[in-house]
Amino acid sequence: MADWDALEALLARTLYADCGWLAGEEGCLLTVEPVATPRRDRERWAQLAFEAFNVAGFFALDAPVAALYAVGRPSGTVIDVGHDKTDVAVVLDGGVVPGSVTRMASGGAAAEALLAARLAGRGVDVGGLDPVALRAAKQAVAAVRPSREAALADMAGGNEPAAAHTLPDGTPLPPLTPADGVAAGECLASPADAASVRHALAGQDCLAEVALAAVAAAGGEAAAVSSTSSSTTLAARRSAAEAFVLVGGGSRVPGLGARLAADVRASLPAWCSSPPAWPEAPSYLPPDSAGPLAAWSGGAIAARVVFVQNQHASRADYDEMGPVAIFRRGACG
Repeated sequence: MADWDALEALLARTLYADCGWLAGEEGCLLTVEPVATPRRDRERWAQLAFEAFNVAGFFALDAPVAALYAVGRPSGTVIDVGHDKTDVAVVLDGGVVPGSVTRMASGGAAAEALLAARLAGRGVDVGGLDPVALRAAKQAVAAVRPSREAALADMAGGNEPAAAHTLPDGTPLPPLTPADGVAAGECLASPADAASVRHALAGQDCLAEVALAAVAAAGGEAAAVSSTSSSTTLAARRSAAEAFVLVGGGSRVPGLGARLAADVRASLPAWCSSPPAWPEAPSYLPPDSAGPLAAWSGGAIAARVVFVQNQHASRADYDEMGPVAIFRRGACG
């Protein structure tokens, strides 16, 4: 976290103005954090919650765990495509397997950089281009084809005229063609196409390969922790491959989920005897609870359980042990 003062101001507005908290009558707070959040940041979160906002209890939840809660699964592999990064993590029985976590410097920003480069190649002045306009244009045209071959064919033969897009206020967007949209989508499905992120992929071509590598790593990590036989390794890998969940802002890109599902199924190793599921939100949740809202929905579900069952760090725990209470009470998911 770069600016804790700004976070405190934002949280004060959210809790007291938007959520209706009253000073002196604060409740419990559950936060959903990016995977691999440093321990010192979690302790600072706890300190902020108890000392600045006088919460009665605090619980920190990893975003991949929350995402799986949103689709009713305790185990699976979460692919979180964000703006400036993509996280892949395996969750087994409600906990992230540390050795499975992969973070790539690719996401919406890489797709926007790719589009800017394509525009510059056509003589468009991108120096004064409004980043908001470029992002809106990407959201308007980005699409993922069913296969890499189909995407490359569309990009090679794309001579369609640029589509005209405008923002709601009438601001014109950069002139992007359908082929540009396919290129942006392929940057998400196969990040190795973006030169700026090749170094982060360890030779892997697409998100499906990264996800399967995470599943393999989870099996090895689980066996090492439990000191059991290879049968446990296989069971852990199968549990991790039972469900793949695509979340984050990138999950809105048309065709990305179907492309990842196809790539995963085409690359499954022999030990996976049945195709993995790509579960949707259960019927008792709104249909848009997964995808970009998965962490929020899963956090709401978790909050209805952890505080009732006293799995959180309480005010008494914090007064006795300080910020480390969130670890000693097991109040981190």
